[in-house]
Amino acid sequence: MRFTERMAGFVGEGEDHWRGAETGRQAGSSFAFVFSISVDDVERMLRDPAHEADLVGTVDAPALAEGRLVASGGRFNLFSADPDDPRTKRMEYRATLTAKNGARYEFRGYKVIRDGPGCDLWPDTTTLYVALRRRDAPETAAPLRGVLRVPVSDFARQLTTMQSTGPNSTRARAKALADFGGFFAGSLFKTYGSGRSLRRFDEWKPPRRRRPLRCGVGQGVPVTTEDGKQLRLTRYRGGDRGPVVLTHGLGVSSLIYSIDTIATNLLEYLFEAGYDCWLLDYRSSIDLPYSGEPHTADDIARYDYPAAIARVREVTDAPDVQVVAHCFGATTFTMAMLSGLQGVRSAVISQIGPHVFVPWFPQRLLAHLRIPWFFGLLRLRAVDVTARARDPVWLRALDRVLYRLLPLSGRQSADNATSNRITALYGPLYERDRLNAATFDEALPEMFGEANVSALAQLALIARRKRIVDARGRDAYLPGIAGLDIPVAFIHGAENRCFLPRSTQKTVRLLRRRFGAGKYTRHVIPTYSHIDCIFGKDAARDVYPLIRSHLDAY
Repeated sequence: MRFTERMAGFVGEGEDHWRGAETGRQAGSSFAFVFSISVDDVERMLRDPAHEADLVGTVDAPALAEGRLVASGGRFNLFSADPDDPRTKRMEYRATLTAKNGARYEFRGYKVIRDGPGCDLWPDTTTLYVALRRRDAPETAAPLRGVLRVPVSDFARQLTTMQSTGPNSTRARAKALADFGGFFAGSLFKTYGSGRSLRRFDEWKPPRRRRPLRCGVGQGVPVTTEDGKQLRLTRYRGGDRGPVVLTHGLGVSSLIYSIDTIATNLLEYLFEAGYDCWLLDYRSSIDLPYSGEPHTADDIARYDYPAAIARVREVTDAPDVQVVAHCFGATTFTMAMLSGLQGVRSAVISQIGPHVFVPWFPQRLLAHLRIPWFFGLLRLRAVDVTARARDPVWLRALDRVLYRLLPLSGRQSADNATSNRITALYGPLYERDRLNAATFDEALPEMFGEANVSALAQLALIARRKRIVDARGRDAYLPGIAGLDIPVAFIHGAENRCFLPRSTQKTVRLLRRRFGAGKYTRHVIPTYSHIDCIFGKDAARDVYPLIRSHLDAY
């Protein structure tokens, strides 16, 4: 049997396929092919795990070559296993393209067949991600990338091209088409129509095996705040380069810095660099008994940071410390500095500072709808994002709704109920392809937990005001901007859809104008979002060196 497929789009230079397609669109670098896919023996092809077929055809790419390029030696694989995700299948295309002038290109393409929220059968089966490399180009040369689609007007016509060939009887040819069609439709149903169950955290299951951290066992150092809260400081002394305090976000704990599912976490990275690392779990930490109790960012700024910084200085006999603060930890740390916190000589602030800009949908919309106030009406003191195996039926039903309706990107959506709850509460916190499977599948329920509604209500107020304010909406912090007259490096994911990059951009402009440009740097990390800057699979390569560079400088 054989069938013909036509797809069209754009290719260009870019870090990923979508950027390449946009670059190509702007440059007018169109790319279209007509490929004929043929199968000599349908039964054998369906038995073969690779489901491989021959591919020939032509390509129109005016920006690459005059006239049509001819595809030869091509292979097509139907529903092959994705090497990075066993729940995903791929349709793969590969061929050598030869131009009239003799130039040759290696062509590779794939479609991602994966169930996600909403109805994604059509876009998945009609969207091809392609890469193109010239044969005589050096190995280090980046390929052209792009995205091709089946034009809607061509889809019905392409269905008519499927035909059975060969000297067999009419009945045998009809059976070949039926067998192939049944396999194709059945595979799609298994992916998109079977209603697979969402994965949930089972706390009664034997704990997973953890790798030993390359920083020894931490030393717990007790610290008590002025209002009587027992916080947790854990010391890992990697050397004598001075104390560094690492502070986490809302609804998590210091485990985000020491998670073992990535090859090198930030704690190990700084420990091996010779720093005296102190992990701070303040009152919002899910590892402390206060995380579900009502408290605000003001409480953390007023009580937790002064007590913790003073305790570290007391134990180390250091005149001052450096701080790495992420997300809600960065917000509360900034509040503490603008309130006169002493003993900090420099800081790395991740994703957010005094100025706050969030996307209109859904974060700003939810903030204006006073969603935390609605939680209060339900008498909820905290919201837990961990989806557990023994959750009641109504929570399971809610998880199914979130899975189908949340406006997630295909890269982030999955059958992980905890991930969908995280996105529903906070917005998209990570690019799915920036997390490895162990982190996404196993570690998210370990790192995330409950967030208290009072803190969420203040964050919603801050989102509406576009700057940090106290829990009553008063402008209690920005007048003390001189508190940030210290060297600061800001880290921001370019794809952050929780706190937009212009948040730290505005802060840096203000600080440079007030205190000089020399003290402030800002790094926007391409293809990263929010918390993947902390525990992304490649963060040790892409993000951590920027953090260390600042700490080394001061």
